[in-house]
Formats: sequence, structure tokens, C-alpha cells
Amino acid sequence: MTPPTTVSILSARPPRTPLPAPRARKTFSVHETFSLDVPPSYTIEGYAEPDRETPAIDSGYVFPHEDTLAFLLGLQTGDRILIHGHTGTGKTSLVEQVAARLGFNVVKINFDGGIGRDDLIGTHVVRGGEVVFQYGILPRAYRDFEGCFVLLDEWDSISDECSFVLQRPLQKDDGKLLLLENGGEVVSLPAGHHIIATANTCGQGDETGLYATGTRVQNYAQLNRFGTTIKLGYLGAAEEVEMLLARFAHAGFRKVEAELFVRILGKVREGFAAGTLSSPLSSRDLINWVEKFLAIGDAGKAAKYAFLNRLPAEDAEAIRSLLQRGGASS
Repeated sequence: MTPPTTVSILSARPPRTPLPAPRARKTFSVHETFSLDVPPSYTIEGYAEPDRETPAIDSGYVFPHEDTLAFLLGLQTGDRILIHGHTGTGKTSLVEQVAARLGFNVVKINFDGGIGRDDLIGTHVVRGGEVVFQYGILPRAYRDFEGCFVLLDEWDSISDECSFVLQRPLQKDDGKLLLLENGGEVVSLPAGHHIIATANTCGQGDETGLYATGTRVQNYAQLNRFGTTIKLGYLGAAEEVEMLLARFAHAGFRKVEAELFVRILGKVREGFAAGTLSSPLSSRDLINWVEKFLAIGDAGKAAKYAFLNRLPAEDAEAIRSLLQRGGASS
């Protein structure tokens, strides 16, 4: 009879994959790097070269002035940073484009309902006849990179079991991750790592009714651990015009057209703020609208395909009237 396979739990932790040579650091001018109106003496530290998880630079991205400065301040002071705001305001894009300019890696953890404690921390698996600990997303982000933004995307959708895992990592003067599942191993947050969360709400419930499904009220003790909180709004009109021209001028999109599209979008947002419209239109909607306009040459039909067909009937009719009055629809 063939003897049964012996399954043993390894007492020794698997060796850590050695990191490459330390990455070269670099001092960046905030004025030159982010095109912000600040003194030349304002600088921030980053990395001289991108790494394997550094996002690509989007040359058409326009950095919101105050919010970018607040984000950079949070990095300089080592804060845990929370960015919240309406969908399409560019929360994730802000994080990724700062990382792209400064050479940071970005490890994104999407709390979309499918992430559990085992995914976050790790679990034991059978490998080669032995039970070994397989590290989860968070300890791998700690261990496998130098200079990393650990991005907690859709943070306000996090489950209770995952939320309490984050209590210690979010503590600014600690940051360690305790792996009880691996014999009480403690993994320290490396220097050069930053924990950043993005969300549609600030973790205290949905005030608008737009995000009631999927978001959750979060433990205030965790919310209190974010040393820098940014409420990200939509770009101003001048910034959105600049953004559209940076993206689409090469395709023949003119400034007068950009100003018209942005003006109409501004009217929609004013209606939302006043309570006469139930949904705002985001910068994402604006870019989508222009892309379709450039493809078919009809602003009214482009708006229909980009966003009107998914809006409530009353909102869609009100926006059609804005398009007609603004000269963007025949």
C-alpha cells in the first residue's frame, strides 16, 4: 500500500524574495512637475526612475491646484490620506498621476465586495504536499516594492472583517501589519510607502442618495486615523477647458467648442447643487461626450450616447433644453 502523503505546516517562514538595489531618490520642483503656481523653492521627494508598478504619465491630466497641494502635504508629513468626492471627480487619477510624476509604485486594492480578510492578509494553502502561508495583497504591497502608494479604492465599501485589519496599518506612528494567521508575524510599513484611500463618501454615510447602494458607514476610530482628508470636487471651468484642449486639440477640437461644452456641464452641476437635477455630470462624462462628438460631429447625439440615455427622464429632458439653448444641439 502506498503510504499517505505527509502534510506538514512549515514552522519557518518562506524566504523573502530579495529586493533589487535601492532605488535612486530625486527632488522634484512642485511648480515644474505639476504645473502649479507655487514658489520655485517648494519641492518634494520622489524617485528618479519609474518602477514596475508606476502608472504611465497622462500628458492631458490637469492637476487641481489646492487638492494637489494638500495631497503633497500629506505625503510630506507621512499622513494616511483620504480622498472623497463624487464619482468622476478624478480621485484615483489624482493618486495615479502624482505617483506617475514622482516614480512611486501603486498597488490598488478594490473593496468591491469580493475582497475578504484572506485576500487582504493571506491564508494557508497546500503546495507540494506541505501547508504554507500565502501572503495576501497588503503584506505583498508592504514587502515587494520600494516606494509605493497602497491605494484602498472604494474604501467606504469595505467589510467589517477587512476594516479591522486596517486599524493598525492606518495608525501613523505604527503602521505595522500583524499576521496572526502566520504565527504572529509583524510586517512593518516601509519608509517610502504611503496608505491612501479613495471613496465617494467620507465614511459617515451618503448625504446625496447617489451612493446608498454599496457604501457603508465606517468606524469613526478608523476615519480619525486619516491625517489628511481631501474633498475632491470637479475641476473649475478654466481647468476643464485646459484639460480638454490638452487631450483633444490634436484632433481639431477648438477652444470655443471646449468652452461651450464646459459651460453646459457647469449648468448641469448648478442644477444638481440647487436640487433641480438629481445627478451631476462628471469630468469623465465630459471626456466621453467630446470623444463621441469628435467621432460623429453632432454634439446632441454625442450627449445622448454618452450620458442622456442613462439619466432619469426629467434630468435628460432638462439637459436637452440646456443643449438647445447653448447651441450644442440642433
